[in-house]
Amino acid sequence: LAPILAGMLAQTEASEEGEASGKLKPLEISGSEGLVVSYAHCCNPIPGDEIIGFMSTGRGIVIHRTNCHNVIEDRKNAAKWIPVDWQSGIKGEYQTEIFVKTLDRVGLLAEVAGRISATQSNIDSVTVEADGDAATLSFRLNVRDRVHLAKVIRGIRSNPGVVRVSRAAG
Repeated sequence: LAPILAGMLAQTEASEEGEASGKLKPLEISGSEGLVVSYAHCCNPIPGDEIIGFMSTGRGIVIHRTNCHNVIEDRKNAAKWIPVDWQSGIKGEYQTEIFVKTLDRVGLLAEVAGRISATQSNIDSVTVEADGDAATLSFRLNVRDRVHLAKVIRGIRSNPGVVRVSRAAG
């Protein structure tokens, strides 16, 4: 953690005249930092999301989406939050969660799972909550970035039994 923070302090943003402005440049997240950087399970940030880092004792830097409820609630602790951004060309798969509101009918879960699979996304887990003639499907799945997630969501929305698709907000 110390080498990352030292590197951040050494890289202040330059003003147009070439002088250091004193403002920290965002730490670039590449996805391969290992134990020093982890991703918050409350909001599941993926490449393309606006993100911020929280310096946590024992966990290093925990990356959150800027619209995560934990970020909004804990802004009073400003000294522990650091600017971060995704490195360009980042590779890998990142876990996210989506909710699919559907009409409850036989075979719909299989159809939605098939649409997810068709977009080259892997499903880690699914839960189903039925409520009368409707159901809410919660999928924890892996995507490469926001563009890939948008493709997954478009595929799901094209199913006639799907009422709404949303991403977990955190």
